Amino acid sequence: MFRFGTEVALKGGLVAAALAIMIATPAAAATNIYIDKAEMFNPGSAYIQGPAGANYAKTKVYDAPVLFTANYGTTSSNQTFTFLGFCVDIYDSINVGINTNRVENLAYHTGPLVDNGAHAAQYSQDLVVFTQVQKDNISKLVNYGTSLWNLDAKTDPTHNLSTASLGTRGSIIDQLAGVQAAIWKIENPTFTFTGATGTWGTAADATTITNDIAYYASSAFLNTVQVGKIEIIFDSSLPAHQAFAFAATVPEPATWGLMILGFGLVGATMRRRRAAAIAA
Repeated sequence: MFRFGTEVALKGGLVAAALAIMIATPAAAATNIYIDKAEMFNPGSAYIQGPAGANYAKTKVYDAPVLFTANYGTTSSNQTFTFLGFCVDIYDSINVGINTNRVENLAYHTGPLVDNGAHAAQYSQDLVVFTQVQKDNISKLVNYGTSLWNLDAKTDPTHNLSTASLGTRGSIIDQLAGVQAAIWKIENPTFTFTGATGTWGTAADATTITNDIAYYASSAFLNTVQVGKIEIIFDSSLPAHQAFAFAATVPEPATWGLMILGFGLVGATMRRRRAAAIAA
């Protein structure tokens, strides 16, 4: 779970426009990704309650995606990129900053989405190996949640999400909380997920988040959303830190080289054309 001060938060976790910006890359072996920093923006809150006899007690958590700053490799680098991650693992933990970056220095790697992250021995009875339907629905939610985030960026580039409102489902904070907890609900169908009041939420927000969780996890909503491409990152050491899914595929290291080469060729062509025009 995420631990922020006295509160504990589980790992929390594109519609057509967002899908259009994704960079297609061929399937490849696991890639090392070094997490430099992590940050949540005015997150919603939720309660997670395991079923009777489960190893997971009722816990109040921050309920939101995380914006990561990362680079390729196993150590820090000045060649960083950012991506929005949704938690796909409620059993492990990670500390992240709230409205300010927290330095992480954690080694992660990419890999396929397989289960709900119940790695520790005491959680083995709660392990859920995902069906293809679960994987598809998680993909839909990660992509849809990313589209909400990107939509907010058009009016609020700082991603200070406390005031933005999107339609009848409440503020973007409430909707992102609904999406994140709906991912957990799909992964852990025997658990209960409800909205909670918190530093950035009132009783009204708690009710809205509860309703949004049910809505985004419903077949009525999921049947309206297309499956999109997602990537998963896992802690490379224990695993002890939460795993996350993200929608916008960041380029593979080799792809960066090809992109840079491509830009160079375009630049050279433009220079030649300019020179030719001057000579004429």
